[in-house]
Formats: sequence, structure tokens, C-alpha cells
Amino acid sequence: MRLDHESYTAEIGEDSVSVFLDGQRYAMLKVATAVDVVGGGDVDGPLSQPEVSRCEDGVEITWRAKSSVWEEKTYHWRFEPDAIVCRVSVLGAGEVTDVRFFASGEDWSFFDFSRFFTPECSLLDQRYWKSMQYGCIDASSGQMSEFALDENANHHWIFTPPPFCYSLGFSSGPWLAAGIAPEPGQYNFTRFEYRPKGDSFCFRLTYDGKTRVEAMRREALCPDASSGARVCVGAECPPTHTRVNGTWHAPAFVFRPAEDEYSALAKYCDMLRAWRVVGESKHERADWWSRPMFCGWGEQNIIAGRRGVRPQDVATQADYDRFIGLIAEKRLSPGTIIIDDKWQKTYGTCEVDGEKWPDLRGWIDARHVEGRKVLLWYGAWCPEGLEPDECLANDQGHRPTCDPTSPAYQARIGPMLHRMLSPDDGCYNADGIKYDWTGVPVDPALQPQGDQWGVEMFKTYTKLIYDAAKAAKPDALVITHTANPYFAECTDMVRLNDIHAGTRELADMMTHRQRIARVACPHALVDCDNSSATTHTEWLDYMRVQPSLGVPSLYYLTALFPTYEPITDADWDELAHIWRR
Repeated sequence: MRLDHESYTAEIGEDSVSVFLDGQRYAMLKVATAVDVVGGGDVDGPLSQPEVSRCEDGVEITWRAKSSVWEEKTYHWRFEPDAIVCRVSVLGAGEVTDVRFFASGEDWSFFDFSRFFTPECSLLDQRYWKSMQYGCIDASSGQMSEFALDENANHHWIFTPPPFCYSLGFSSGPWLAAGIAPEPGQYNFTRFEYRPKGDSFCFRLTYDGKTRVEAMRREALCPDASSGARVCVGAECPPTHTRVNGTWHAPAFVFRPAEDEYSALAKYCDMLRAWRVVGESKHERADWWSRPMFCGWGEQNIIAGRRGVRPQDVATQADYDRFIGLIAEKRLSPGTIIIDDKWQKTYGTCEVDGEKWPDLRGWIDARHVEGRKVLLWYGAWCPEGLEPDECLANDQGHRPTCDPTSPAYQARIGPMLHRMLSPDDGCYNADGIKYDWTGVPVDPALQPQGDQWGVEMFKTYTKLIYDAAKAAKPDALVITHTANPYFAECTDMVRLNDIHAGTRELADMMTHRQRIARVACPHALVDCDNSSATTHTEWLDYMRVQPSLGVPSLYYLTALFPTYEPITDADWDELAHIWRR
């Protein structure tokens, strides 16, 4: 069977679908998708004959199969004029370890496309990969698989997470978006991988055995409108897995043709919004959010290097007084000051370190008198200062991070953000937070108290922080680096994040990141960031570009890190001119 649409052609084979753009085949996709479980890989038996039906905007085809793991599997593909939507559901029982789209056992899909583009940004800034190379989009960092990567490619915390979509293509011609479209609550995975094998490939979601599908049983079931599944609410279901009874639906997989790789990413994000499976922030943008910012982290590094101490040791009231004095001396007018790591006594509690900041409230109030706003840096996941029942733990009692599903930790977040942002007596009266260190824990040995894992657990965390900030101060600014449509409802500004000292053509790299942030969260402002500075030439070139990308951000006052090149009077004159544009 051949289906011709203006933007693509699909040829339906016995067990595969070949996709063509402009007459060129991009891939031969297996209809099968493996839903592997603890103790067993999923291998399909023969597919049923396809059930074909025509609808107003395309063709729908359904296949059915039994497998080595599941009693029944259903594949539902919808061929729309500008998209192919693939869905799989399983019936049976098992603890899902991963979903390998377009593969069954060792029978994988065939690639014709020569390369893929990924929105997963790293310090290496490699945007394109060959089709025989491994790719990973996630919300964490570090080495994520058995595939060896460059050290700086493993430093991929820039966006946690970026959009879950690859763009498949050739050296010229159109591109094909290939991404997942989970329903709200369906993000209980840690990684979205492109996995090659010879001339074949599949896409994999990793669930780490945290999603348990159980045989249908007793009356303690309730409908889950978001997924169409039935979720157990029985007493015998401990909260260490997301448990689904009987039928489980994997996230939909979407292909969309596009003119170029960025357009492919944008069309994927637009589809999520059109389906209303992602939201937008309901809070109005405050005028002051758009004013240039000064963040103290860069200058903390400069001073720390000269003193021979840690940059965290320079997050003091005395040092920030000096920063304010230098800003006045250079006749700059940043509208927002960010007090960076580590103004607090412990990361987990965010109570001010009184030795470093004898009068944080007074310091912030003084900035308000000057017409400025102040943000406080917040390091996510860090368990320092928390009680054991507020942390993720393994069987040995190791507690490396907080647990956003813990009732005790959830109860802490509201009062903590109130203390940081409220103008009430005893509070610090800051105007928002810089939400950092957001890499998601991926160790399967960790056991959350609730029934969420991976990206879904992180979304819960981020939403709790965001809502608490808005409750404490309605115009609070929350800066994140969650450049993903699912997180758009809980971010006001997307930060472009860190820069490797060896980066060259810095402005081009940050423009690339900005394009991703814009299509992922179009309502959000962009924090241009500025750490590290690489070289004086690169730094100044980037400062010139910043106003066209988003909110300008200055990190340095005396010199640049790590080269320690001085910032000259001519630089200050030009910066003042740039900020007046």
C-alpha cells in the first residue's frame, strides 16, 4: 500500500513502513515496538493483517500481535497530511525497563538518512551526529550509555530537558522530526535515546523498571484520563513504581516533515501545543524581568582564583557590596542582581548563612531603594541539611538527593520559598530565583516515596518550586534551564547556561541554544548567561549579540574567567551603549 501526501510518501509493507520525503527514502521503520520488562526482552510474534480505515484527514492502520512478554499488543498508526503518529499499547503484566520504538528483539529499523540533529546541548556543542552514532536526549548529565563519547559531550546539563525530538536528514534537502508526545503524567522515563546497530536503529525510552503493569484484578481500580490506562489504588501497591493495571500505553511517537532541522523541532513542539498535552505559564510577564542582569558567579570565580579559595566562599555580603560599588563606578545600570552559589547555610534548606550575610534582608531592601530587583540562586536536588525522610535513598541507605515525591520534602518547599521571597517580617524579600543544578537522578537503585520517576518526578519538583515562588510573590521571576514544552508552564525565563573555556564562535553557539529555547517555550524570556567567558574577543562579541537574543547578562566586573584578561574602560563604554539599545 502506498500513501501519498504533499509533504511525504509512506509505503506500507508486511511488517514495515518506509517514509519518503521529496522522493528519497529516509527510513524503513519496523511496525513493531519492544516493551521490555525486568527479566525479559520483548519479541513480537507475527503481525495480524492490517486493519485500514480512512478518516477526514488521513488513513489509520491497526496491527495486532502477541509477544514473548505481553498477552496482546496493538499498533495504531495514523497517516495525516503533515504527520505520522504511531501508538503502541500492551496487555499483560511486567515491570517496564524500556521501550524500543520500531524494533522487536534484534530486528531493528533500517536508516537511509545520513545524520541527525539533536537539541541536546553540551559543552562540546556537537549538533549533528552520523546515523551510526549514539544520541541521547535527557534531563541529566554524564555518560548515559555504553557508547563512548567525548568528555565534553557528556557534559550535557545545558537544557534539562530539551525537547524530546530528533531531526533526521541528509547533507541537503528536507528534514524529518522524530519525537515522542507523552500525555501529562507519562514522563516516567529518564532518557530518550537514538541507538544505532550496524545499518539499523531504534529509539529507546528508559523506565528503569519503575513502571509496573499488572494483571487486571479486584475492584480497587480507577480510570486515568490522561493515559486511558487503569491505575491501581489498592493498599498492596507500594509507591516505588508507577503501577498500571492490565493495559499500558507508551507515549505516542510523531514524525513531521520540515524544511530544515530547526523547523522540524518547531513543528514537533507546535504539535504538542496543538494537542494540548503541554501548557503555558498563566502568570503575566512583569516589565522588570526584561532589564539587563548582573550575576555574581563569574566575578566570584575571579576573586576566588586570586584569593586561592572556592568561588562559593566569595558569595558574601562584603563581596557583593564591592560588586555594587564597581557597577556604580562603571556607570552600568543592571535592573536585576543575582546572588549566586553559596549564600545559604545549607543547599537543602535555603536559610541564609548569617556569617556571610549578616543582613541579607537589609541588603535586598537597599537594592529595592535603588530601583533594582534581586534573585537568589537555588541548587536543586541537593540534600544538604535535609532530614532522611526528605531524600531519595537506596537499599544501603545512601541519600544523594532530595525526594520531590516525599510528603515531608513537599511540605518544606512552600515555607522555604516564602522565607526567600516574601516581604513579611523574618523573610528575605528577594524577587525570584535562579533554578540551577537540575540534572535528574538516574540511578535505578534509588527509591522515591511516591509513584513518579525520571522526568515526571522532576516536573513535579519544578512545579512545586514555581507555584511556591508565585504564592510568595506573584511577580517573582523564576529562571530555569528547562527548555522543554512540558515545562513551559513553570518557567518565566530560560537560561542558556554554561560555556566551556575552549569554546570559540561563542555567539553562534548561544544563538543555537536560543533558537531551541524559543521554539520550546515561546512565551518565556531568554537569559543570555555568560559563564565562562572563554576569551576577551569572544566575550565582547557575545555581549554585542545578547540584546538580539534575550535579556543581557553580565557575569564579570574586573576580568574574565578563566583567562583573567582585564575588562577595559573602552569595554565599559561599549557595554553601556549595548545596554541602551
